[in-house]
Amino acid sequence: MKQTMLQTVFFQLELKCDKGTRVQAVMFNDAISKFQPMLKKGTTYLISDGTVKPTNQNFTNVNKEIELSLPMIANIIEAPEEIRMDNISKNFLSIR
Repeated sequence: MKQTMLQTVFFQLELKCDKGTRVQAVMFNDAISKFQPMLKKGTTYLISDGTVKPTNQNFTNVNKEIELSLPMIANIIEAPEEIRMDNISKNFLSIR
């Protein structure tokens, strides 16, 4: 978690599919309080209502083209065991 001079707090995390494709997700301020306590490394989540956007090249990023912004309205739930990664679309596309 990092804090900027304007009191904006942000948290970056790395999401990875079973094939190894990685993308950075970022949360700000109240979204951190909402989501960070529930996230566990190595756990599969279903994420909706986030925003895919071009990366900010001023910050280290695992994917050079896109990142996922997770606002307060996003939904993150732990995936049920019956959902297998093989059945989920996980190809990230260029948004240029």
